[in-house]
Amino acid sequence: MSLDLERERWRQEWSFDTEPLPELTRRVRGQNRRLLAGGIALAACLAAATVVALRAPGSEWSGFAIGVWAAAVVGGGYALWVRRGTWEPAAQTTHAYADLLHRRAIATLAKTVFLRRALTVVLLAYGALMVWNVPRLTPRTMAVAALLALETMLFRAIEARRRRALDAAARLAGRASDTPGL
Repeated sequence: MSLDLERERWRQEWSFDTEPLPELTRRVRGQNRRLLAGGIALAACLAAATVVALRAPGSEWSGFAIGVWAAAVVGGGYALWVRRGTWEPAAQTTHAYADLLHRRAIATLAKTVFLRRALTVVLLAYGALMVWNVPRLTPRTMAVAALLALETMLFRAIEARRRRALDAAARLAGRASDTPGL
């Protein structure tokens, strides 16, 4: 074999993209499974809220079911919007999988920030409702407010964790983790 033909064959072998690392494919598949499980859990919550509201028509559970459905539509719509383009890697290469993980980390952080802000608005509205109905405050009403405040703090901690995950994904993809507006 001549030296030129052998060099050309080596150049072609080196120019082909490599298969993605098994660890990256495992992580992407795990994210896909968690996304599916979240969708199933959301469908179960929507079904449960609807069943409870239908069993007691005209009660406060009807408002609860409407709130759950509205939150699911708004939150789910936003989650789908920020996850656009993150369903599968562009190619079966390590770089494409690393880029996919980075884009998913950005989308997950954006979703978490949105949900935390929406929860803060709900907490403020509920607080205003409590102030308006001071004479009729019950321990249950105050417990709901306390749980909403606790959930807001929990989302703050989750947000910090997701920011660290974004930084790790950015390092893996070889990018700076610039997330304007988040």
